[in-house]
Amino acid sequence: MKTFINNTIPNHFGSADKNPRKSSINVLLVNDEENILHAITRELRKQPLNIITSLNGVDACKVLVKQKIDILITDLKMPAMDSEALLDVIKKQHPHIICILLTGFDESDFVKRAINENKIAYFMNKPWSKDELIYAVQKARNNILYKRSKRLEAIKHQERQQKLDDINKRLSAACRQQLTTLKASLKKLEHQNDEIDQTLSRLIEISPNIDASFCKQISLSCTRFGEKISLNTSDINTLRLSGMLCEIGLLSTNKNWLVLQQQNTNNYQSNAYTRQVLCADLILRSLHGFDDIHSTIIHQHESYKAFKNPRKNIPYTSLVLHIVRDIWALKLGRITGDRENDGTIANYLKRYSGILYCPKLVRVAIANPSLFVPYQGDIDTPCKDIKRNIGYNLDIDVCEKEIN
Repeated sequence: MKTFINNTIPNHFGSADKNPRKSSINVLLVNDEENILHAITRELRKQPLNIITSLNGVDACKVLVKQKIDILITDLKMPAMDSEALLDVIKKQHPHIICILLTGFDESDFVKRAINENKIAYFMNKPWSKDELIYAVQKARNNILYKRSKRLEAIKHQERQQKLDDINKRLSAACRQQLTTLKASLKKLEHQNDEIDQTLSRLIEISPNIDASFCKQISLSCTRFGEKISLNTSDINTLRLSGMLCEIGLLSTNKNWLVLQQQNTNNYQSNAYTRQVLCADLILRSLHGFDDIHSTIIHQHESYKAFKNPRKNIPYTSLVLHIVRDIWALKLGRITGDRENDGTIANYLKRYSGILYCPKLVRVAIANPSLFVPYQGDIDTPCKDIKRNIGYNLDIDVCEKEIN
């Protein structure tokens, strides 16, 4: 005797149920001979199966309506409704059921046709052996459990995906809310910064000891310089405001000491001018959000040699402010008493390169004299233009696009 196994059904040998007494596999036995039903039931009693019996195809169809059947074991020839008609019903209405056919040797034509039409998965010739029957049933059972596990895995995956989608929706909503709040905060902060800028700018303009035009030209050149050497947005903004406020400490200094001609300024006056940073320190240290500007301004007179000393903790922006401020001072005759041209300024910078000034910044300054071209027009305009070009590091629109 041989058992034919339809190769169209995957051959997966899964593990048996953890609790064989509570099986979820229902087997329907259909045969018009009760002794055969008893024999098959007896042979399968130790298997983790729920066995249901029926004496003909009509009763079997009623069972199929009331209960979920996984495996069908049926004889071919029966009264009232033979297996051929029963298999047609199963194929149309219950295609998930795995069918095992018990047949005689003279019924091979029907068996071949049933196999080709995918109506049966297994068949056994009469008389069959117990091992042959158990093997066929176990194989069908394992195929069913495998498919169930795949379906369950797909359902769990779908549930997990749904949960993730729900979480993402909630997070997106929360992020949008936070971005809305952040937008409002940034707008408020920008407004406050504008007010601070305007207040300090007006303070410089009305001070008799500070040349507002000089400071604003330094502010513009510092911004150009920072962009030229590819500083980040935050450092460029620091340079812009530091240039504007570079001489705020002169609020407490004698007006006549503004022009520091080397031949006319005594040590007391020169030291007083340099010590203006102490006054700037007192003014700026209490302003919230001005830490970088405060540090840049109070270190603006430090040399490049001092910058290389790690204990000094001098910001790089101070080196930029230092060289830009001195170039404008040379242009306006505030150092030598004469307005110097680009060639003289270049020689001066080279002389003190590596001592007072950073060599890299010296090279950039000499190679780019356009950084120090005076702004033609309203002196307030360059600062407004600069402000429009300086933004916050956080791009809200990009964040919103990523969330959506």
